Amino acid sequence: MRNKLLFILAVLTVFCAVSVQAQVTYKFSDFDYPEEAVTWGAHSKVSYFIPVKASKLLQSNVLQLDFKASDVLDISKSFVTVSVSDMPVATKAPSAEDHTLRFTIPFTAEDIKSGFLKVDVLSNFNIDESICDSYNEGVFWIKRLPSSYINLDYDTSLAPPTATISSFISKADKILLPQNASYELISYAAYIKFYFEREFAQQLEVLDIPETFTAAYNNSILLATSDKLPASVQLSSASKTTSKSNGWLELYPLTVNDTDSISQAQALIVTGSDKVGFKKAAETLLSKDIISSAYSKSLAVSSGMDMSYPILKNDRQVSLRKLGVADEITEGIGKLTKDITLPRSIFGSKLLELELELNFTYRPLKSEENAYVNIYMDDVLKYSHQLDNSGQFDEAITFDHLELKKNNLLRVEFYYIPSGGLCVENPVSFYAQINLDRSKFKAISYKDDENLSFFYFPENFQSATPAIYLDIPLNATHIAALSKFVNLLNPNFNKHRYLYPQILPLDSLKANTGKYSPIIISSKATSLTAFSSDNAYFQLDDTNYKFKKEDYENYFNISYTDKIGVNQLFKKDNLTGMFLFVPDGNAAILELLVDQIDGQTFNNTGDLILASADDSYFFNLGDTANAISDQEIQNGFDLFWQEFRVFIIFGLFIIMTVLLIYIFQKSQESKNNIVDEN
Repeated sequence: MRNKLLFILAVLTVFCAVSVQAQVTYKFSDFDYPEEAVTWGAHSKVSYFIPVKASKLLQSNVLQLDFKASDVLDISKSFVTVSVSDMPVATKAPSAEDHTLRFTIPFTAEDIKSGFLKVDVLSNFNIDESICDSYNEGVFWIKRLPSSYINLDYDTSLAPPTATISSFISKADKILLPQNASYELISYAAYIKFYFEREFAQQLEVLDIPETFTAAYNNSILLATSDKLPASVQLSSASKTTSKSNGWLELYPLTVNDTDSISQAQALIVTGSDKVGFKKAAETLLSKDIISSAYSKSLAVSSGMDMSYPILKNDRQVSLRKLGVADEITEGIGKLTKDITLPRSIFGSKLLELELELNFTYRPLKSEENAYVNIYMDDVLKYSHQLDNSGQFDEAITFDHLELKKNNLLRVEFYYIPSGGLCVENPVSFYAQINLDRSKFKAISYKDDENLSFFYFPENFQSATPAIYLDIPLNATHIAALSKFVNLLNPNFNKHRYLYPQILPLDSLKANTGKYSPIIISSKATSLTAFSSDNAYFQLDDTNYKFKKEDYENYFNISYTDKIGVNQLFKKDNLTGMFLFVPDGNAAILELLVDQIDGQTFNNTGDLILASADDSYFFNLGDTANAISDQEIQNGFDLFWQEFRVFIIFGLFIIMTVLLIYIFQKSQESKNNIVDEN
């Protein structure tokens, strides 16, 4: 009997252990990395940043890295090293059979820094000594295979409540809102969801506040003014003594009905007695420094943050340091490169000409040495210069006729040939260091105008601060799309100040005309017509969709049998606007209309998106690059006539005079012929 009881206890122990942990396997593609990737070079380094919730990790976490290296490597002199959190953990040579490598690396929560597992892969390759390595860069490569993965051992048990707000933040995974939430609550829910994903790599699910709390609502952030808090939530007495204009944050133990313990679940209550107080509290969650240092269970907030955002200036300039470029020395022989990412959002979509002031110091060259600096923009050579014995370089390089992508690659390449050539034994190394403060990009000139295109979003909305206007049956399911809009409006991945667009009711649109770049989200087809009646390429009248192409005179009139959503760009005065028609406020259609904005390329773009609940497609109706309107023709003729009318009239007078003389001579000849015949 005793053995049977022990067996049952053992089974229950195993069952409980299994029930509170979840082994989750992710491919690299789950973190937006390519399924497989190739790195070139004899000495290369590639870094991966994997978002991981350290607070939920148990012990059985494994990183599996599979590689295939070049077949021509000398495996006795070629090695790959993997480091985790900047600490080397393993070094291997490719296998003799197939030149593959496999790393199986366990890790713990201690290896997670700032919400990420940092993994570096460094290669040091060699080939046969009879071949000069410097002339054979193409033979050095290593490929990460699709079989690579990361296994996370997450604890799904109901952990004891955390002691402080700062320790709670890393565990938060939900936002709770009252039903029929106000625009302020909707706005800050979208902002906070965006901010946690960008800064902490945490996905927050948005739900309605339940009538009864269960353990499933553990680690929630509850957003509500005090009058909208559930009756079961009774905040501490300290909240009642703070000023009514203050915001209030408090870790609150949830009383749940599906566990014997009433202290196992908790939520962070973010509230205020009115809208002003609530905003102050909610804005605290948009400051990483503040919430990371909130070493208490409650917090009173007497002032919030400045939510305004500076408008883009035409003469804007940015140093390489502000771009987040690492300060380092480049050293070696042959081809030495430094890559710099330039986001288009820094200067806007109309940028036509850009200048790079490049300043760097290098080892002065001897007479028998040669070195060059080459500048590439998106793999196109833009500048080349031979270095001398001065040791200083300070030049301005101009890039004109630009067609920038969302993120552009500037490559500074040093090419150094030592005395005796690249293959000389024990060559003297070249070294250089870019001055990140004196080296800067500067906008020179902009286009006068451009075609409307989602490809240039959000830069084509930078002439005025964007605002989102809503007129749909709103609920928590729409927050994901609104949060994605905030994300698209903040394309920079460096730690810059974020843009938080106001989210307003549609009836405030007329009062704000000309103040904001409008993004209208409506379930009524007539919303855009009421605001801007001069939409030239697309019209929507209930279920009738009217298209007009530049190469056609008339509209295509189409009536879809299913409910179709629309996202279109339009111009209102000097501002670019966006109109999203979302039938019945369908959240799936809204998400697709927003998702498609971010999937455009130079050869795959447009100014109109149609979407059902399952699929989407965009059109390019208003592309006038090769089309000239009647008004443009008339304006051109007027300018031509004003400039050359004197010459035209004089020319016509000469032609008429010559013509009259010719007619007169012909008539005289005819007359003489008649006289001679008689």
